[in-house]
This record gives sequence, C-alpha cells and structure tokens, in this order.
Amino acid sequence: MPSTPFALVLSEDEIAALADEAVADLARRVARRAFRPLGGSHPAGAPPAPRTAGGSSPSSGTRSGGSSPSSGSSASSPSSASSAEDPLATLHALAHLQRALARQIDRTAARAAHAGAGYPELGQACNMTRQGARRRWPGLVPGTAAAVPTRTPTAEPQG
Repeated sequence: MPSTPFALVLSEDEIAALADEAVADLARRVARRAFRPLGGSHPAGAPPAPRTAGGSSPSSGTRSGGSSPSSGSSASSPSSASSAEDPLATLHALAHLQRALARQIDRTAARAAHAGAGYPELGQACNMTRQGARRRWPGLVPGTAAAVPTRTPTAEPQG
C-alpha cells in the first residue's frame, strides 16, 4: 500500500477525540440555529409553540457543554433551554451532518482523483481497501474502467 502523502501530527485516538468534540459542537450549533424549542423561550415576535399533553416542554434540562460565543445567550435555567439541548433536535442535526459529510467526502475524493490520487490512495485516506474505494467511486479515477459485472455463460445441460 502506498505511503500516506501527509504527516500525522496527532495519534489516531487524538484525531478521533478531536473529531468527536468538533462534531458534537457543530451539531449543537446547527440545532440551535435550525430549530426552536417547543414551549419555553421563543424568538421575539414568534408565538410560543404548543406544549406537550402533560403541559411541559419536551426540551427541558440543562446544557452539558460550554456555550458558544456565537450563540448570544446563556442557558442557565431550564426555562431558557434551547433546541441545542434537546437530544432529538441534536439527533436530527447529526443526521443532516452525516449526509453533508458523505457529500463532502465524495466531493473531496473527486478533487483528490482529479489531482492524481488513485484508488489505493483514496482507500487509504478513507480507511478502506483499494477495492472498497473502487466500489464506492466507480470510474472516479481517470484511466480505470468502472467494474461492470459480467455474466459467464453456463453450459447447456445435455439431455
């Protein structure tokens, strides 16, 4: 397998921890910006959302992480909880991020192939085999034919 064309500054475990932290923060920011909590606080001029059947807001609780400087507010009481604290809102944001990440991987793989990377390099960068990269991005690398399944003719039964 070819060598990695970049130097690792952190260990794989440190990179994983850094990525986890960044994704968690991004998910909170997306949830905060894209969704509003049902009940509780609401933007100025917007009517409050209906409460659940029990009369409570589904997004109650306290935030488990630090506040983002771009949020412009600090959630210090359960009544001022934001959608970023709601696990379902964060889960929905993570689903959007997962699809966005897949699109970014595909675009970046195409740029890498255009810059001269082959399937072995694409596979190594994505922790997959060359064959796995070829299956994921058939025809992406110039000069390689997309793998097309062919049928092998079988012998007719003698009868």
